[in-house]
Amino acid sequence: MAVKIASYIPAPNLPGATSNLVAAPNARTDAYDAHVIRIDQQINDKERFFSRFVRSFRTEVNGDYGWPQVAAAGNSYTDGRLSQGGNADLTSVLSPSTVLTSRVGYLRHDLCLTLYASGFDPTTLGFPSSLLNSLQPYFPTIAPSGYTTFGAARSGGNQFTESTSWWWMAITIMVPSCRTTGASPTS
Repeated sequence: MAVKIASYIPAPNLPGATSNLVAAPNARTDAYDAHVIRIDQQINDKERFFSRFVRSFRTEVNGDYGWPQVAAAGNSYTDGRLSQGGNADLTSVLSPSTVLTSRVGYLRHDLCLTLYASGFDPTTLGFPSSLLNSLQPYFPTIAPSGYTTFGAARSGGNQFTESTSWWWMAITIMVPSCRTTGASPTS
């Protein structure tokens, strides 16, 4: 098993150096787009309305640090992140000293992560097939003493986050009256 695992460790490419594996260039990309649409409307002299829709999508492809991709160390994955949401806001002047703001909003964030190590059959390294009964097929995390850890460094999969919010807030502004007298300070 150790010989099979060791076959995934890249050969030195910088002879005579203490750190004898240089992964350069280690190409990675991170594309990101974001779009916002906002509508503002003055309904009348006491009410204003706005609504907003947001969407962003990020795709990231990380390098393999000079390792065979399936056994790559570090942040070795591709991911996609899609966020979408919106809100509506109504501001009403109820009196010269009271303003009411009402808002409703929604946001959804989807994250999909694909590890380079995912889909690897660990039985090809000599691990028992019963291992696949309880774990997903990944190149295992290997942490040799005095050397860098390689293989699946984190979990993968999809995650969804949703949030909805509503809030209302009334603000009353009270301005105290001030009176001054004609007295002047003395020295």
